[in-house]
Amino acid sequence: MALVRFVWNEATGFVFTREFTKRGCHYQHEGGSASHPNGWMTRDPNSEDWILWDIERKRTMRLSDQAPKSEPWKPSEESLAEFLSLAEEYNNWLEAPNKSSET
Repeated sequence: MALVRFVWNEATGFVFTREFTKRGCHYQHEGGSASHPNGWMTRDPNSEDWILWDIERKRTMRLSDQAPKSEPWKPSEESLAEFLSLAEEYNNWLEAPNKSSET
């Protein structure tokens, strides 16, 4: 049973992680507190804020681009689907110059 549980956890973890990595998110280890959460981080293509999916609290967090390291992350209203959409938009924006230089 332990082996089955391990394999199941690894498989589901890979699938969940893939949703973030294919959109260019990076895992950020901030410490795990509510103001400095751990989670998947990228940028908002519309505002250049850093956005983070807090994996423990299952919510989106934001931090201004110009904020000092000690400033706490602030909760945001975006759902996981909205977070992933923003991440994908930002990733596509990053890849656009590379695609135009290849042609």
